[in-house]
Amino acid sequence: IHEKYVDFIATFETDAGPTISGYIFDNMTVSRLGHGMVYYHRWEDLKGNCPSNVYALRNHMGSPDVPYDKTIEMMMDDMKLCGFPVKERLYEQETYYCPHVSPTDYANGWYDKLEAIQGKQNTWYAGEIMSFGDMEDTCAMSKDLVERFF
Repeated sequence: IHEKYVDFIATFETDAGPTISGYIFDNMTVSRLGHGMVYYHRWEDLKGNCPSNVYALRNHMGSPDVPYDKTIEMMMDDMKLCGFPVKERLYEQETYYCPHVSPTDYANGWYDKLEAIQGKQNTWYAGEIMSFGDMEDTCAMSKDLVERFF
């Protein structure tokens, strides 16, 4: 299973952009696929003049994909509703987020089976597939792997 995300880098009118990052929790449901979920304010010193990354999920297991153009339209509307109308999209893309194990595969022991073959044929499995896509979990899993096998 993979997830299709759309993201773009947004600019805003002078001093009219977000000054912190934000999550749009109401859009983090299957019924709101294609809507903006996160805007990321990277550089605090730029205050409201910082370009922001805006993210949306356009697919979910068992639901039809939201078309790319419709997703962009909804993301633009969502930023406006948040009080940050987008002046320009500097860059946009569709990305595939790390592979995910389906709930059925997880319940059937996918991780236990993968763990059972760790080190076989001098192969070790690490990274996002084993610990999801955040740095802290990936580092902790990698440290554990090194401590157990090396």
